[in-house]
Amino acid sequence: MLSEGMEEVDEAKRLMKYQPLPALLDAVMHACRQPRRKKVHHSGQETLSIGVVSASGGSGKTAVALHMAKQLGLAGYAVLYLNLETLDSTLPFLEKGLIRSGQRHPDAETGLSRLLYDLKVGRKESGKQLQAQSKGVDGYVVRHEALRSDVFWPLSNRKELLQMTREDTSNLLRYLTDCGQYDVLILDGDSGWDGRSEGVLDAADAFVWLVEDDISAMHRWGQWLQHAERTKPDLYESMLERSRFVVNKYRDNVVNALPRPDLHLDAVLPYIPSWKQLSQEEVMLSSPIFQREVKRLCAMLVQDGEEELKQTGRIQKQDRWAL
Repeated sequence: MLSEGMEEVDEAKRLMKYQPLPALLDAVMHACRQPRRKKVHHSGQETLSIGVVSASGGSGKTAVALHMAKQLGLAGYAVLYLNLETLDSTLPFLEKGLIRSGQRHPDAETGLSRLLYDLKVGRKESGKQLQAQSKGVDGYVVRHEALRSDVFWPLSNRKELLQMTREDTSNLLRYLTDCGQYDVLILDGDSGWDGRSEGVLDAADAFVWLVEDDISAMHRWGQWLQHAERTKPDLYESMLERSRFVVNKYRDNVVNALPRPDLHLDAVLPYIPSWKQLSQEEVMLSSPIFQREVKRLCAMLVQDGEEELKQTGRIQKQDRWAL
């Protein structure tokens, strides 16, 4: 309702009419977006979390994760992109959109810090998780229109991420899943064995495991799996069952042998030469060839994930993926 402030109407449904036109239009657009941020699953269904991982840095995790978030958002899913890298590499690609969104959310830059703090305080004071259903995430996240997803503003204090434990990460991901606002979480983290990485390995329903067709990258992949099999056999088996192995920066054919005979590749994503000279954030998010292949990957993951959740009784299957 366009209001002068005197009507007896729910505050959330009131839009003050006497304000600058840009602010009025922003408020209208924000109101129109809100239904898309609600879960569209039927009652009893849950959020699907997808981790984008690799055994080595430089494999293109962030580029793939951002494209997945965008394609899932375009397909009608409510998506949250969460970057847990120690050194967040998303800012050059998302900065313009974050600044535009930040005009409507003055405290957006502290969103993830405040949520991590609130989760810790909630557990310390009550001994249990902060109530996701009532609190939600609206006060912590920012809508990024170019990405078609919600995001957290990148943390400026590296120490906060370095101090995140496996339990902290698990609590954060559980909260984001339980809040009921998202159909899909895209999780983008480091290639290592820190607490954040282990928390993602524990919690994600599916993984996009990126591999480069490079002899050293294949060797690191084999070493990573060997270490996991030796030190964490239960997690290793579970992780393999949830993983889709994908060659990124693919050029015509795979030259190097996979590090183990029991491994197989599920998909490939093309090499985009123009990304070497990126100067604008929009370029990276708008490659038609890359988008096409990411759509196929997302369709495979979401359909498989929903079928798995159906079989375990967590959701009722419904086909909502349309490209």
